[in-house]
Amino acid sequence: MTANEENRLSVGPQKMNRMKKNRNYRANGNGTATRCVRLEFIHPTAKSVSVAGTFNEWRPGATEMIALENGRWLKELVLQPETYEYQLVVDNQWMPDPLATETTPNSFGGVNSVLRVAGTCEGSGAEPGSNARDGEYET
Repeated sequence: MTANEENRLSVGPQKMNRMKKNRNYRANGNGTATRCVRLEFIHPTAKSVSVAGTFNEWRPGATEMIALENGRWLKELVLQPETYEYQLVVDNQWMPDPLATETTPNSFGGVNSVLRVAGTCEGSGAEPGSNARDGEYET
């Protein structure tokens, strides 16, 4: 058994419940508050879906979404309060997020989706106009 596995096993159920309840708002190592936001996407025939944007230097391979059932895809991101632009990369085809309620023109003649991450722990973690949602979810 590795040290990582031992550490995971040593966390009791009470601590795990506290961690789950507080996972939508945390401070990173330098004291800056971050938020957990969740992106969801539905595409019944997609083989791969990732997210590329200003939060990952537009690198789609850095942020792959997780395939659930019935064509649902999910990704939880930990981001600092800021406004981000992003696109989904579905089977190597770039596209704006169809669930985003805000977009902005990009330099390629298309649009990028906009994600606004709020700076407080009140509410959802994402400002109105965003498609991000936080909190717990089932996989």
